[in-house]
Amino acid sequence: MDLLLMQGGLGNQLFQWAFSLNQKTIGNRDLKYSTLLLDLKLPQITKREYCLKDLIPAEKFESKFKSSLKLWQSKTGNKFQIMRDITNIDSLDRNTAIIYIGFFQKLSTVNNVKKQIIKSFNESSQFKGCLTEDQDKFIAMHVRKGDYLGHSKTREFHGLTSNKFYIDSALQLREQTEVERIRIFSDSQKDNKELVNDLRSKNFKVENQESSEFLDFKGICQASAVVMSNSSFSWWGSYIADHLRKAPIIYPTPWFKEESTHPDNLFPKHWIPKVRSVE
Repeated sequence: MDLLLMQGGLGNQLFQWAFSLNQKTIGNRDLKYSTLLLDLKLPQITKREYCLKDLIPAEKFESKFKSSLKLWQSKTGNKFQIMRDITNIDSLDRNTAIIYIGFFQKLSTVNNVKKQIIKSFNESSQFKGCLTEDQDKFIAMHVRKGDYLGHSKTREFHGLTSNKFYIDSALQLREQTEVERIRIFSDSQKDNKELVNDLRSKNFKVENQESSEFLDFKGICQASAVVMSNSSFSWWGSYIADHLRKAPIIYPTPWFKEESTHPDNLFPKHWIPKVRSVE
């Protein structure tokens, strides 16, 4: 049986979960999950908690000991093979068990199992609320700073998006939707004071309150329109908002600091790319 090593935050874990559903549905491969990598403390890597307890049954998880053993066996023999990139799946031996170590961020993979994802959300006490529409119309603005600001290695790879991108995107969405209320969802609200003041000077009604990770995710899902950050967390909130309301979505480009690493097959064609300046 295959093994998927979960890693990253909520958005990345959702991509890995969608990939596992796709492997079972399209690839006819069953697998177990492991939180082994989430339990490691590594320098310049943000420590994350496992977030999908309400979506994946506990019995589908491998113990840390067995996970470590299988990982060791993949390096010392031919009992397991490692897959890190979704593009090399066709080159793998289908008769040998696979250990998946990657984020597997592909729009086509998610779309293949979209019905299963929505069904699982509806059956989840935690995620069901993400599929209910908010009565208020608002633009969700996801401002990712946190580790982008505090970790030099992370910032060097992802880049820190300037306030101008968020302001210009909000103006574009207001013209398109006539919505003036903005709710800022951020992992560093205290660093958004200048952005809030600039938005208010443009006559937006801005809410910038401390919240939790999941309530932020739910808020983005329920938005009438979304200004994304370059974040998988932001991507998933936008994907659900698009499903619920056909919400207009603006995403930053380049997605990573280096334009050459811009991802393929990640954004729906009707989402709106907007160039960001990177700090």
